[in-house]
Amino acid sequence: MIEEEDEELIIEEDQPPPKTGLTFRNFTLAPHDIGRIELCPASACFVGPKTDMHPGMWHGIFIHRFLQYVIERGREEALKYIKSKRQRYVLDLCTRMDLKSLPLDGIPEMNIAINTETLVGEAMERDVAEAGRHVVGRADIVFYNDGWNLGDFKTGKPVTIDPRESVQLLTLGTGLSLMNDCEDVKLSLINVLKTGELAWNTKLLPAKKVRAHAKKVRRVHLLALEIRDEYKQEGIEPEFHPGPHCYGCRAEKSCHVSALAK
Repeated sequence: MIEEEDEELIIEEDQPPPKTGLTFRNFTLAPHDIGRIELCPASACFVGPKTDMHPGMWHGIFIHRFLQYVIERGREEALKYIKSKRQRYVLDLCTRMDLKSLPLDGIPEMNIAINTETLVGEAMERDVAEAGRHVVGRADIVFYNDGWNLGDFKTGKPVTIDPRESVQLLTLGTGLSLMNDCEDVKLSLINVLKTGELAWNTKLLPAKKVRAHAKKVRRVHLLALEIRDEYKQEGIEPEFHPGPHCYGCRAEKSCHVSALAK
């Protein structure tokens, strides 16, 4: 408990922290925060202004939306949507895309949360999640094929890592497994190639690794809450440690020590 004479140290949310010019925010953690917070404690609570979208990002968004609409509305309606965006290169790619391997009975854009108090997985929208209780992310596709499978579509340069090395997939897969009584799940990186092929790289995530990662998610979440509490209640500014993990951070382009700041 804070002593009465220390009350002036309490820092309200959305106020700039000292020295950095960034903003303190009690945001709900996402899968990509797991791992980064251990490397850079400041990433647990500081954010910067949103950065502008570049053409490569829009390309990826339209491809993801096309694949989502193929499942929800059918190929012709999905192509009609892409045509309305007047993106010729994207339309050419979508027109020739080989969709035979796409699970049309899957669930696209599924939100998955891990309750770190109970280590239970839930299907939950981010806007109803609690920052002090949940870690929430979105899977590009979830489907059942001799067991649960979770996939992540990748556009641009093909990604060749083991899907279990992706903290995004590992955390989402853990949430999906916890939703289903801690079953084994499959994780898939699905590269959308320039040829139109969907190149699948699928690996099994056993329940034993699910339980281990769930405990890590809980530990990192508790660390983030402790960092925030120390800053808000005692004015203790967390350490900033730049590195490759700056990529994807909410303060990536504006942090005063970011390895990627310009």
